[in-house]
Amino acid sequence: LNEDESTSCITLYIEGIKDGPKFMDAARKCTKPIIALKAGTSAHGAAAAASHTGSLAGSAKVYEAAFEQAGVAQAEDLNDMFDTTLALSLQPTMKGDNLLIVTNGGGVGVLATDAAEKYGLPLKFAPEDVQAELRKHMPSFGSAKNPVDITGGAGLAGYYEGVKYAYAHPWVDGMVVLYCETSVTDPQEIAEAIYNAQKESGASGKPLAVSFIGGERCEKATEWLIEHDIPTYNAPDLAVKALSSLRKQDELLQTAHNGMYKPSDVDSEKARQIIAGARAKGRSALTEVEAKNVFKAYGLPVTPTLLAHSEEEAIQLAEQIGFPIVMKIVSPDILHKSDAGAVKVNIKNEQGVRDAWKLILENSLAYKADAEIDGVAIQEMAPWATEVIVGSVNDSTFGP
Repeated sequence: LNEDESTSCITLYIEGIKDGPKFMDAARKCTKPIIALKAGTSAHGAAAAASHTGSLAGSAKVYEAAFEQAGVAQAEDLNDMFDTTLALSLQPTMKGDNLLIVTNGGGVGVLATDAAEKYGLPLKFAPEDVQAELRKHMPSFGSAKNPVDITGGAGLAGYYEGVKYAYAHPWVDGMVVLYCETSVTDPQEIAEAIYNAQKESGASGKPLAVSFIGGERCEKATEWLIEHDIPTYNAPDLAVKALSSLRKQDELLQTAHNGMYKPSDVDSEKARQIIAGARAKGRSALTEVEAKNVFKAYGLPVTPTLLAHSEEEAIQLAEQIGFPIVMKIVSPDILHKSDAGAVKVNIKNEQGVRDAWKLILENSLAYKADAEIDGVAIQEMAPWATEVIVGSVNDSTFGP
């Protein structure tokens, strides 16, 4: 499909994937947009997939992460898949967040504004030079901010001049044009005005989506716009969502092209030895010191951590690291150290180390009398930051 000249966008219905890494590699190399609809995300859906094709549906979250890393857009349902495919097959991706909405109806403009917030493209007021130019092509009671309301009295000139100027302006990253049918305008003429405005603006590489709200009288104009490579929808929120999908696609491609982070200096054998040592003792978890040594083996930065086996050694190590420091119990039997009262922070001097040593050991043994104590970790006091908990799985389809 990537080599097929008649294919501009690839749409996939997926129940399961046999070789996850192979799929991701092929998706990353693909030069065309890919949209996937993952089925079997519920328990009953997964069971139905198994009986239908024998496919193991797999974790929805794992598939979601894999699609993101491979640059594959994920559709919510069939309607979303077709709407997204229409946008990605006809328009370029959206390179920035500045969305401009032009409308002749205040109500649909408000709905589009709400949709922009919902789909991750909250509107900003247009720059003053844009507003000044747009005011020339609308009644005095219109609004040139954003959404740009050229009012129900707008004719061909209002749409043509407004779209032509705004589309060419460097501030605008993407546009949504809304048309509510009125008695003084013809939908087909408005469609041609929008198309000509974009074509004659002299700009390119920006997405444009349109929504015509008017029932049967707008159907031919809608079809005409799509035939001329402008995705057109029957509701304002769908047009905005189309632009959002084009913005997300640009971000997905950046992620996929960046690829996976591969540290240059890796000592995987050391990491294996640490994990094997813990397993040999019948353990299913590493201590903090062991875990940090695994991270270090893979080139990940960690706070300097030294292990003290006595009070005097703790003082020596604290002076070596430099005050202030943190002290924590290191025990395979006490993984949640704070719950045991076995953590002391912001220790500033030798006496603080002595006091913390006694308190940490007393609290640890009170928490679990037969706990195996490896020692007390001495660490530098890191500046305040947001705590992040990271987890991983070894998925049967996609691997780690």
